[in-house]
Amino acid sequence: MIEIDKTDLDRRMNLAINEIAILLTQELATSCPVDTGYLKNSISYKIENDQIIIYMADYADYVEFGTPPHIIKAKNKKALHWKDGNKDVFAKQVNHPGTAPNPFIRNTMMNKFPQIVEIALNKHFS
Repeated sequence: MIEIDKTDLDRRMNLAINEIAILLTQELATSCPVDTGYLKNSISYKIENDQIIIYMADYADYVEFGTPPHIIKAKNKKALHWKDGNKDVFAKQVNHPGTAPNPFIRNTMMNKFPQIVEIALNKHFS
């Protein structure tokens, strides 16, 4: 008969869950596309009731799944403004062509998550 120390098992499981959370957020940050760095720097986690909750900027779903073509209108100002080379451009609205999806979250979960779990379990249960 094998005896299991529940306290030690709980401790090891908590360590493994924390390790998974750390490695997962690191991998998400590594695979995250970077424009300004805001999305990458927003990736964090919290552990509640043995569950890992990953947080990131609200627009992550637009990056993950892309966007259809849409109109962007000036809200707080009279016009939108951007630079085209050295030229200032102003418009009340623009037709945005949409963005292609960049499924960095799904790719991480499908391709890296199993290895992350294996690493954490080997570290804390070997």
